[in-house]
Amino acid sequence: MSSHGAAGTSSKSLSIILTNPQDYYLPQQVIAGVVQLDTVLDTAIASIVIHLKGLARSQARQPTGQTISSFSKEIVLLHRSELLYESKRTQKAASFQWPFRFELNPDPAVSTSVAHIGQNVSLLPSFHFLRSGSNVATDLSVAYLIEAEAVFLSDSPISRTNHKKTCSLPFRLLAAPPADLLDGSDPTIRGGKTQAVVIQTFDLLPDQEKSQVSSARRAARSLFRSKAVPKLTFDFDVSYPTSIQVGHPHPVPFIIGVQARTAADQTTVVPDQRSFYRYSTVFLKHASVKLRIVTDCICPTLRGDLCWADTQEQTMANHTLAETRLPLSSIYSEEKTGNSGSLRSCTDLGRTLGFKFRGESQTTNDATFDASFALLNMARRYYFDWTFIIECANQKLTIKGCSDEIALIPLQVKALVPSKRVSDSSEKSN
Repeated sequence: MSSHGAAGTSSKSLSIILTNPQDYYLPQQVIAGVVQLDTVLDTAIASIVIHLKGLARSQARQPTGQTISSFSKEIVLLHRSELLYESKRTQKAASFQWPFRFELNPDPAVSTSVAHIGQNVSLLPSFHFLRSGSNVATDLSVAYLIEAEAVFLSDSPISRTNHKKTCSLPFRLLAAPPADLLDGSDPTIRGGKTQAVVIQTFDLLPDQEKSQVSSARRAARSLFRSKAVPKLTFDFDVSYPTSIQVGHPHPVPFIIGVQARTAADQTTVVPDQRSFYRYSTVFLKHASVKLRIVTDCICPTLRGDLCWADTQEQTMANHTLAETRLPLSSIYSEEKTGNSGSLRSCTDLGRTLGFKFRGESQTTNDATFDASFALLNMARRYYFDWTFIIECANQKLTIKGCSDEIALIPLQVKALVPSKRVSDSSEKSN
């Protein structure tokens, strides 16, 4: 057995030892072990109690002139206790052990308002965010620990004061992944944004038609008879998963696609199939995709609510591409399908450019991949931001957009807390 927290003096040593220590735990799992007490003198042990605790803390300080506005809030997410031993007898010097076992599920006795993104659990994942060096210094955390408490009867005939000793062992709790990620398959595409793009130019015409239109006449028609200029309208769409697991073996799918609109008032140029296929291909020239990480907090102070949001960005891709063709696969496609209509053409940038959230990049000072959550006054949120440069019929366009909120779920990551951590506290109690 290993992974333990300990508190001790020359005569008494109290420790927590886990039977099967893990780098992290998930909801519904079991955390078990023993509380061990080592004594070198005869000791009257009154009681041994084990506690399972989960706390969300938020602290903020903001200088305002010559004063400082401060805020501190603590929310109990989990609190269970179990009496392991109780007696009034004096025990000979020895090593004692008491087993304990806790299931990591929501505590019905604790009433908290929790809105966890994409999850139906009220146990928030472990989280720590430290912000300093600005006008607002903030420390936000969600932490879990096991705490052992030993009470000893006084051995003095004069003083009847009891003595208390505690030790604690923190552990990391992560969010449970969605069912469709458990088997290692690709994340399911559930989110997406679509933007209409309009191209209106004589360059949509086949070569033989363009050669019959002089530059002056083309300019005049463009200025004074815009309805006569050939027009092509197509949808440019971006699709992405709404739940992403850190450390997933497959690249995150990030699909862009184009599809022509076939209505006569939206696409007025309808040359033959071969010409259309040639002149209405969309080329992806540049792709920039970033993950936007927002940590926000609302801190009520004497001067009113202090609201702030800290934003970080992590570049997933920023590439100038040689050529990625997205042909608007023939508005009239009877030869392929037998039906008149438009086919969607798409490419997976996530697979092409290797979009991955690597869990090993996470450290105690880099909370980039903490799980998404929202709890009363603080939240952690993730979004995709993108910029694409496309070209169609010699026209270059820049398309910008952002995703709806996505849930980031770290599953296979290194532990952010050391395997052994000491917390020593001795005090008197009546």
